[in-house]
Amino acid sequence: KMNFGVDWETEHRRILLDGNAALERSAQSVARSQAVAAESEQIGTEVISELGEQRDRLLRAKRRLSQTDEELNKTRKILNVMRLKVLTNKIVLILIILLELVILGIIYTFHFFINLSLHTSENKSLKMVIPHDDEYYQNRIPEPDLGALQNFLRFVWNPERKQLLGRSGKEWALLGLFYLCFFTVLGSLFALQMWISIEYASKLERPFFLYSGLSPRSYFGVTFPLFRHVDFGSPGIAFKPNILLPTKSPIIWIDNSSANARPKRYVQALSDFLQEYNKSKENYKTVAECSDGVSIVSSMKPCFFDIESLGVCGQPPYGYTDPLQPCVLIKFNKRFNWVPRPYNKSSLLPENMPHTLQEAVHVSNKFQIWLWCDGVNNVDKEHVGEIEYLPSPGFPVQYFPFVGQPDYLAPVVALPFRLVTVECSLWALNINKDAQNALDFQIILGEL
Repeated sequence: KMNFGVDWETEHRRILLDGNAALERSAQSVARSQAVAAESEQIGTEVISELGEQRDRLLRAKRRLSQTDEELNKTRKILNVMRLKVLTNKIVLILIILLELVILGIIYTFHFFINLSLHTSENKSLKMVIPHDDEYYQNRIPEPDLGALQNFLRFVWNPERKQLLGRSGKEWALLGLFYLCFFTVLGSLFALQMWISIEYASKLERPFFLYSGLSPRSYFGVTFPLFRHVDFGSPGIAFKPNILLPTKSPIIWIDNSSANARPKRYVQALSDFLQEYNKSKENYKTVAECSDGVSIVSSMKPCFFDIESLGVCGQPPYGYTDPLQPCVLIKFNKRFNWVPRPYNKSSLLPENMPHTLQEAVHVSNKFQIWLWCDGVNNVDKEHVGEIEYLPSPGFPVQYFPFVGQPDYLAPVVALPFRLVTVECSLWALNINKDAQNALDFQIILGEL
């Protein structure tokens, strides 16, 4: 009877509303779980991407260490050959000294026996007379002691015996003649050795260590194998300004509060580097001879690199003042007689070449060693944005090859940057894959 007063419709509505609210809370909880899962998936993807990039960097570091180990092995072989030659020279020198000692011993022994035979044959009753004049005995009379100062002054100049520093004029003349002859012979031997070395080196068409293999040389009828082979691999690049800092990695650190990182140091370093590019154009090829599309010709007259083509990065303060956008100059290292084989429109590009660079190669008419720089990780890539290459993203082939021209100017590419860790790579047909990632550095603005 007590249940007759219950409003079942209201009760059912309340229960349905409670169930609906529970379902909404469950839906919200599921949505939050999905958001957390999506965020976790994104973080996991980024972590995997970061791990992949770190793995690539470790593999590149391993390849560089392998190349360094190979170079050290080659250097060790060269040092072993040099050590063997030094040891051989020492042995020969010791044998020569021993031979000279034996000859001197024989001479003195022979002289002793001759004198002994002469003395025994003479009449022992004869008195040996040693003829000397009065001057001989006069010079052997002890000098009187005049005191420390007077003895020294007499040693400097003795008016009685007419001696300077204990020697007469005749003795000084004989001594000077001896040393004149001695140093003349010594200088003649040195000049002869230098003439032979320069005469040999001047006939080489390239640096000595670029000749390959074991090259036999004959000296005095004896043939000696000379080890000369050094494989330098692919060429490389360097960045300026590169100031030594108390850090292990290559960093451009700009901070007015630190004496090691003040912008003036970097501005001065860039000015010193670009000073060698301030030369007259008379000793260089004309603009027409160095234009794009001209074939590579080895010549002792190189192309002129105009630093005005670097824009704001070619004149002080090079972006190292407010607002800070510091310029970094990428310089191609000199490699003797190396001729690049650039990619062009019809080239089959490698798969690992960045997609943006592939598009640039396909639409470009320039013949150059392509340069590509980008951030090392995703954060750096977001900060670096689109990189501006001045005057172009590469090194024109007209500046190659370097054959020892005295006025040669290496090509330069300028890059204005902000806060990033940058990695640069070179792209050409005859640059090894292991040597493409040729440079990496970091730019830090503010405290390190």
